[in-house]
Amino acid sequence: MAEPILSNNMEKAPTESNLSIISNDINIELNMEFLMELINNMYHGTYNEDVVEHIAKALKMVDLIYVSGADSHQLQMKVFPLSLGDDANEWWISDGDRKITT
Repeated sequence: MAEPILSNNMEKAPTESNLSIISNDINIELNMEFLMELINNMYHGTYNEDVVEHIAKALKMVDLIYVSGADSHQLQMKVFPLSLGDDANEWWISDGDRKITT
């Protein structure tokens, strides 16, 4: 069974309306509005969803984030999994870090 999407490298920020992702000395803090937008546009892996459209939309959303000391690729890799639900999330978790190698 898949782990919850908000897994081991993520924790609630001091304020209940934000989420902090802490990894490699980079603290990415996402506000509730951004998180709700990710949830509203979550990809579940069903037959009627367009994966290419989802990826484009999710990456466009991540491009709106700026974190000092983090490049856009690091942000994409940390935030994108939050946009996956159900079967898509289970797939992401099951293959671990081997999915994206470049």
